[in-house]
Amino acid sequence: MNKKLNKVFVALSSLTIFSCAKNVEVNNFKIDDLELHVYDQNNDLKIHDISKIDRISYSFEGNNIRIEDNKVIALKANTETTVKAKYENLETSFKVKVLNREYISNHKEAEEKEGWFDEVDVKKIDGLRKEFAKGMDISSVKNLYDNGAKFYNSDGIEQSIFQILKEKGVNYIRVRLWNEPYDYLDENKQTLFKYGGGNCDLNNALWITKEAKEAGLNVFLDFHYSDFWADPGNQVVPKMWKDIKTNVEMKEAIYNYTFETLNIFKEKNILPDVVSIGNEISNGILTKNPGGITDKPSGDNPLYIKNATTKKDGVEGSYDYTTNKETNKNFLMYINAGLDAVKDVSKDIKTAIHYAGNLEYYDYINQFFSIFDSENLDILGLSAYSFYHFSNMEILKNSLENISKTYKNKQIMIAETSYGFTYEEDRFANNSFYSSGDTKPIENYPCSINGQAQILRDTIEAISSIENGFGLFYWEGAWIPKEKCGWGDELSKASWANQALFSYDGKALGSLDVFNKI
Repeated sequence: MNKKLNKVFVALSSLTIFSCAKNVEVNNFKIDDLELHVYDQNNDLKIHDISKIDRISYSFEGNNIRIEDNKVIALKANTETTVKAKYENLETSFKVKVLNREYISNHKEAEEKEGWFDEVDVKKIDGLRKEFAKGMDISSVKNLYDNGAKFYNSDGIEQSIFQILKEKGVNYIRVRLWNEPYDYLDENKQTLFKYGGGNCDLNNALWITKEAKEAGLNVFLDFHYSDFWADPGNQVVPKMWKDIKTNVEMKEAIYNYTFETLNIFKEKNILPDVVSIGNEISNGILTKNPGGITDKPSGDNPLYIKNATTKKDGVEGSYDYTTNKETNKNFLMYINAGLDAVKDVSKDIKTAIHYAGNLEYYDYINQFFSIFDSENLDILGLSAYSFYHFSNMEILKNSLENISKTYKNKQIMIAETSYGFTYEEDRFANNSFYSSGDTKPIENYPCSINGQAQILRDTIEAISSIENGFGLFYWEGAWIPKEKCGWGDELSKASWANQALFSYDGKALGSLDVFNKI
């Protein structure tokens, strides 16, 4: 065979091989049917004979599933979805069935006797604005899901908690963010001791925000600027900032961390709608030194916060209501740095600060807010727990009206509130709402499904009645008792289970319907 003929033969052979390969692909473009549970992690699609699977497009009806990166996110059980797949000029179809895991209660007697799932009777709130935030903090939910928690709608069907909340009238979720809620146990930073309380790191916050946005919910992101719980008594400097020596360096650290973190959300196209600079900052921010490294769970708070010491090096951001702006300059500098960073990422994000204290003394609250004159501050937030901050509804209303009139150019929100619905116990719960003592029911609002529903309804009415009322956020309404999902570490217990809006085993309570009924 001469060279010219040989070249023709090789060309024809190559063409034949190419054609055969293409025919094989045409004949075998197939995707297997899939059976899943809600948020099942074994969710990769089995795709046959397509090499460039990133080019496959999918179409289907309904919102019982979602498909991303050739993975199926199952969102509602007892459903079957037919999906059409297209690759260039090739098409196929497959089915995704989401199986229901039956709701199993460990508290059936209490559920029936106390009517946990009974319909509640609350009056509609006249003039409630469409944009009013009807929110819930669910910061622990990723950790709960990771440890096997399941959530059920009122019909007992397992469903994404985000979809349940959306269908129940919630339009916002709130999620807290801690800098590094773990301790590194080796030089390579591979081994971690994870803190409890939802272990609210960036990855968890991103996941919650993503799922909330997919469900059509707005998001309120709460920067704690700490590695663990930040509240009036605990504002512990993150371990990553413990060696900072000057207030200028600390200011830069806050700005850069806030700016860079929000840009991660921006890159993923899930920017939050509201951002809080600090959490319950009534006594300041960054006022304590970290207390040490924890290497094993004890059922208590990690040493980081348990052994924290008062910070007195000139860098602390304390607030003192008896002094002036100059004395509180670090505090103001730090908060303003965070506010500026948010607006530098996006002017569309609403910014907030958050005060916690007795609402009867609204003069102190007004004085606290008066030191903030930044144009980058949009919302003034308040904690409003009846067992901590107001003993009757008149105190709450008077305080909100006074603050509203004092700060007409700012919006006002209740950033946290909650109430108990039962005294039922659970082996993974250490409930902080009791029948007596400081954290007990107040008059006219019994510890019951109806009592919980009524005080939630009346608290929403109080904040919505002021002209500049932004909204309300129910705190940790889905923190159900689950192993390894407690307050301090994996051996501790949930402290909020009897104030949730879900049963101990994850089914929507009757009181969750308040958001729709109002």
